Amino acid sequence: MKWLMLPMLLILSGCGADKVLHAVAGLGIGIVGDEVQDGLGCKLAIAAGVVKELIDPIFSLPDVIATSAYCLKPLLQEAL
Repeated sequence: MKWLMLPMLLILSGCGADKVLHAVAGLGIGIVGDEVQDGLGCKLAIAAGVVKELIDPIFSLPDVIATSAYCLKPLLQEAL
């Protein structure tokens, strides 16, 4: 999980508690999804973020991005 710390801090450094909650929810969904089937976590995190914003009265792309932060894992693993 060390790979996730720096990007999450950079993404969420200027954000309020709402974005942190989105990121934590996406992280949890992503971990569970990858436990069920490898590679499924990122898809589920993105889907959860989009569905949640479709339900909200105002669609927020930054909220979707924060929820999808789990998807940084494969990108960072390839870079390292």
